Amino acid sequence: MSLMRNFQKNFSAEAEAAATPATSGRGGRGLVAGKQLTALLDASLSEDLRKLSDIKAVSTKIQRKREVLIPQYEGYVERLRDEGLHHDLLPYMMLWQFDAGDIEKALDLGLHCVREGLPMPERFRRDVPTTIADAVLEWAEGVYNEQGTPEPYFSTVLGFIDGMNTAEPWDLPDKVAAKYYRLAGLLEMRAERYESAVACFETAQELGAPVKTVLAEARKATDAGGE
Repeated sequence: MSLMRNFQKNFSAEAEAAATPATSGRGGRGLVAGKQLTALLDASLSEDLRKLSDIKAVSTKIQRKREVLIPQYEGYVERLRDEGLHHDLLPYMMLWQFDAGDIEKALDLGLHCVREGLPMPERFRRDVPTTIADAVLEWAEGVYNEQGTPEPYFSTVLGFIDGMNTAEPWDLPDKVAAKYYRLAGLLEMRAERYESAVACFETAQELGAPVKTVLAEARKATDAGGE
C-alpha cells in the first residue's frame, strides 16, 4: 500500500476537523493540520515521482498518470486550492492532466497556479505561464492539423499573451509567442478572415516566426476582396 493510500485510510475525522479553520487563516489547529498535510504530500509525492521516473515507456507513464496519480491526488489538489495552500503537487497535477489530455482541467489548475504566484518545482527551468503556453500550443497544433478547433483553450491562452485577458500580459520567450500568433493567423485564414490573419502573421514575423509565405497568401486574399 502506497504512503498516500495508507494516509487516506488512516487520516482521522479529528484531523479533518482541525483543518477547517485554515480556510480562513484563523486558528492554530488549522495551521498545524495544514503543515501536516503538506508534509505528508511531500513524502508521498516524492515516492510517486520516483516510481514514475523508473518507468521507461512514455505511454506507460501517461497511463499511470491518468489511471493512478490523478485520481489518487485530485481530492488533495482541491483541498490545497480551497485552503489557499501552496505545494508542488499543484503544478505536478497540472502537468499530469496535460499529459493525460485533459486540457480543460489542466488549464484551470494552471491559471490558479499563475494567480497564486506558484513556481514550477525546482527541476523545471520554465515558469508556470511558459509551461502552460507550451503545453496548450502543442495540443492546439495537433488539433489544427487534424482539422479540428482548439477553442476555447487556445484563445484563452492567447488572451494572456496579448493582454486581452489580463492587465499584465504574460512574459514569454518571443519564440513561444511567435508560434501562438502564427497559429492564430492560420486559424483566421481557415475562417477566411484574411485581414485578421495578416495582423497575426505580421506580429508573428516581428517575433521571429517564419511566416513569409502564409503572410503573402493572406495579403493576396485581402487584396482580392477578402475580409
